[in-house]
Amino acid sequence: MDLFKRILLSLFPDNIVNQPINPASMFISFVSPKQFFSVINRKIVENYKLNLFDVSLDSFEVKIWFGDQPTIKVKDIDFYYWYWVVSNLNWYRFLSPSNLGTCISLVSSIYLKNAFSSYNYKYFINFVIWVYLLTFVFASRVKVFPYDNDKDNYKWFIDTFFEFYHVILEQTWDKITLEDFNSMKNSILKDIQIFFMLYYFYKKINRIFEDKNLSEKEYYTWLFYDEVKKWNYKFMVNDFIDNYSIYSRSTKFSLTEKNILNIIFPADILIKYLFDQEDIFHVIDNIVINLYDKDVLDDYLKSFLKSDEKLSDFLDYITNYQLYKENYFKWLKKLSVTKFTANSSYEEEKEIDELMSQVWQWDNLENVKIPERIKKESALVERLINFYITFVWGFWIERWDNFYLKLYKKDLLNSLLRPIDVASMKHDMLFFYGWHLYNYSKNVFYYKYAFENVRAGKEKFSLPFKSTFKEVYQNLYILKLFNETFLASILQDINQKDIKVYLQSKDILTSFRLYFGKEISTLVKSSKEKFLNKVYMNLENILSWETNFVANLILHLNDKDIKNFKESIYTLDFWIWSRFIEMIDKFWINLADNYTDNSIFGISSIFRDTIFGFVLYYTFLRSEEIKHNANFNLDILKKIYLIDVLWISENYVEIFDKIIDILVTNYNDLLEKWIKIDNNIKYFLIWLENWMWFIDNKDEDKLISEIWWEDVIWFRWYIKNITFYNKRYLIPKD
Repeated sequence: MDLFKRILLSLFPDNIVNQPINPASMFISFVSPKQFFSVINRKIVENYKLNLFDVSLDSFEVKIWFGDQPTIKVKDIDFYYWYWVVSNLNWYRFLSPSNLGTCISLVSSIYLKNAFSSYNYKYFINFVIWVYLLTFVFASRVKVFPYDNDKDNYKWFIDTFFEFYHVILEQTWDKITLEDFNSMKNSILKDIQIFFMLYYFYKKINRIFEDKNLSEKEYYTWLFYDEVKKWNYKFMVNDFIDNYSIYSRSTKFSLTEKNILNIIFPADILIKYLFDQEDIFHVIDNIVINLYDKDVLDDYLKSFLKSDEKLSDFLDYITNYQLYKENYFKWLKKLSVTKFTANSSYEEEKEIDELMSQVWQWDNLENVKIPERIKKESALVERLINFYITFVWGFWIERWDNFYLKLYKKDLLNSLLRPIDVASMKHDMLFFYGWHLYNYSKNVFYYKYAFENVRAGKEKFSLPFKSTFKEVYQNLYILKLFNETFLASILQDINQKDIKVYLQSKDILTSFRLYFGKEISTLVKSSKEKFLNKVYMNLENILSWETNFVANLILHLNDKDIKNFKESIYTLDFWIWSRFIEMIDKFWINLADNYTDNSIFGISSIFRDTIFGFVLYYTFLRSEEIKHNANFNLDILKKIYLIDVLWISENYVEIFDKIIDILVTNYNDLLEKWIKIDNNIKYFLIWLENWMWFIDNKDEDKLISEIWWEDVIWFRWYIKNITFYNKRYLIPKD
């Protein structure tokens, strides 16, 4: 079975997958990689502003690499998307506002179901949706906790929460009297532990975009950068930016705020597919309440009555996809039995028996009368399976996950990042950040374009090959987001890796142990201090002297972080990056002469996510050149990588070029074996055809002049995909 299907099937429980006929296998047999590619893209753009996909510079796919003519055969299209989908799913847990908000809403629905049982189910649906949407309100800082102490902040939070909940009810359904609303509010508030949990959760995500070194106005200017230019948003956005200190701290939601919430809310609200109309209570009783261990949840919620000490552990628990994998389908079956079979009438059962007795006589399904109960049951099951698929498979679709550090390691981020001082930037730094801003501007065009089409309800739409947006974004807060993203990439291995793809090739395992076995053995047994010194001291050596990079890691990383990190050293992508940084240090390349630590982190992070993909592909091209006695202009390709992908000054190109050659030479036998695993060669050949078509005997000057900036964006995306796809673990599964 191919890797695409293996990964998808791994997200279903074994007792379903191992059945001869099961919904998991049926679903996967019908879903093509291109369809799944579209699902992931729609998920990516559902709220691009707060998910930071555009900031992480992951491109939106609209064409095939270099030039304006796709050079991909029709028969290869599904495979092309197959590889892309696997590379996205083969990543770390993504703690996006959407994923967190959905999980928080599920937990809240369990504990507040009884409080809503005597009220119209519509009130409950709106409540659960509001719990979800409030995640975006606080993550975006449209509302900001105004006080320095929990007592005042909690009171402010309760007033704010119910103020807007009342507004939602008035706008969505028949108006509720103030007396009835207050009665319902008092019933809901009896379960006070839920509201302490929500308070601590929203307070934590309220800090995601907080920066004490930059003004809040700088942040809001970035968040609403595009909308301030649109006539239908311009005055409202300017009003909010000018008066944010009043609006964001008020318990009331002004007309301005109600309108700008549309800008930060997602294009789709996933939890609505789980809770639909009056069956919300059935779904909670039969599915949601069984997703978690109730005793574990109770312990966490009781702890919130005292403090938020266990909040991070709680968030780790409710975002553990294994809970949903193990429990969802078992209880989905129970729901179906409880809601339909157990309550069916004699006439309904008779109608179904007659239907089944006539199955062998069917000539044409169009003439078969399907009983109403089966139609309803099928519709319910289909809806709930679609929720599961979209929900669970949304946990790994981001590759530069800012949110792990932003949520759990905010103090570490603050200790490592230097304040931004544009006035003191040297030429090479300006070049580096300038290209980032230019790339970001291109990406925003595509993300906005796709987001607006998804929000408009379009199932299909086409994106242009070239961005028509000419303005380059200039905002200090964007630079701050870049700098955080750099560190998130460098420290990606402290995040949890839920899906692990193991490589069992004896030849590759033997070579891997030969090159890295002794170091791995030493590192695995070492203390936190020794481990971090060994892994990161080379990086610290190329930074300026005042950073104390390793000391800050030792201070802020815990045993769980180190455990996650030690798993990553069994992957080749980690060691190729580590060796590259080691050689920069060994050759005394003085990046600190021309770059600040923030930008050195940036250079290192781009290497972290692309160098393995590039050396794999470069090794393949070199072999093909020799085999066919051809010239693939590999020197130009390396230049494109170093100057346009890495954005390094030309002063460093020669020495970095040399390091790439050393890496490829030193590990040639291992890389040669590696490129043959799974479907690498097939994927590489698709791009090789494109590259050969593009170079077409052009001289270097002409070749360089014909490269669009979009070409560079998608070339970077291509080698990132190779890196992510090939993140394999070279250890036994147990």
